[in-house]
Amino acid sequence: MPPPASRPSGRVGLSPAAVPAQQQRTGLTALTAVFVALALVTGGARTALNPPAAAPSAAPTVTGYTPDPPVPTEARTSLYRSQQAASGAFVNTTLKLSAASRATTVNPFTVKVETSLRTDPDAVARIIHEVLDDERGWASYGKNSFNLVPTDAPDQITFYLASPPTVDALCGADVTKGSWDCRKGRTIVLNSDRWFYGSPTFDSVADYRAFMINRQVGFLLGQSTTTCKKKGTKAPVMMDQGKSLEGCLANPWPRTAG
Repeated sequence: MPPPASRPSGRVGLSPAAVPAQQQRTGLTALTAVFVALALVTGGARTALNPPAAAPSAAPTVTGYTPDPPVPTEARTSLYRSQQAASGAFVNTTLKLSAASRATTVNPFTVKVETSLRTDPDAVARIIHEVLDDERGWASYGKNSFNLVPTDAPDQITFYLASPPTVDALCGADVTKGSWDCRKGRTIVLNSDRWFYGSPTFDSVADYRAFMINRQVGFLLGQSTTTCKKKGTKAPVMMDQGKSLEGCLANPWPRTAG
């Protein structure tokens, strides 16, 4: 590819997770208002917008984060849809991590996680940072690197990890259908069902996470949806591999396509 131009019941309906005082909370109502005003981008089209700002509200009062849920057997053979509750509130990572790679353009990014997921936003942010800084990823082309920041910065990329109902509310249910991700400008919304359970087209959740991150960032960098070029070879990362491989092999990385 050329350089870029039902979930286990124990996690359903739980109260928001414990959040350090310095983590910001963003309300769904304010965030949705920003999204509604923008044209949805799910393919190669590009738009420019400022990321939604955190609403000035207090951090949630809560009790603790939980480990990722186990992947049920049925998630290996069919697209798994949980009954994950939506809180509509988000907490920000507290981490600041610089890219190891050097590039022409340095892109600050931050990560916000919906509180009802009870997932540590710092853990999610570390995974995203590692994927974006990987030598098999977009940074390897030398044009873009990605620095994780804990607060809103000018022209930042914002990743939201959200429950399926919240993803649909932000992206449009006709687009994400309770199962998929979307991008609007420099804002990327990741579906928690895919984050926790992956897709049967991939053998590992870790690889699917890398795919969902790299594909959405690819759209942001100007790439477009593509198809399997040669059966039996690794799929282009911009192919919609969560739905079908079309005879290609699953591949989460821009640099390793067949």
